Amino acid sequence: MVRNSIILIVDDEPSVCFLLKEELSEQKKFEIYTAEDGVAAINALQQRPFDVVLLDVKMPRVDGMEVLKFINEHHPTTHVIMLSNYADVKTAIEATKLGAYDFVGKPYNRDELLATVQRALEHRRLAIDNELMKYELSR
Repeated sequence: MVRNSIILIVDDEPSVCFLLKEELSEQKKFEIYTAEDGVAAINALQQRPFDVVLLDVKMPRVDGMEVLKFINEHHPTTHVIMLSNYADVKTAIEATKLGAYDFVGKPYNRDELLATVQRALEHRRLAIDNELMKYELSR
């Protein structure tokens, strides 16, 4: 049996978390968690692994870039899709350099966001399969 993909949504706007969770829940193949800020996100990431994290850039206390650094250090196979009202090129480049899989501006197009999540999950699966093959070949 194939397990559902586990997704964490991190945004300091409760309405954004709610809407994203509702839209992703329609797919029936995701187990979805939410966090209201960077501190809650790091706590969630310390409790369980996530396949994909949808991560707001600008948040109080601990911003999205700091959470992204934490994810890359502690969960390198987790793919991060950055979300931002402030979709400027400089921030997108910085996020990519820090290891973000993709960057989506708000407001987002629902279908495009779902496609981005699917691509991130597929990319993650392929990367893990590749590492397993390398390991098998090295034995």
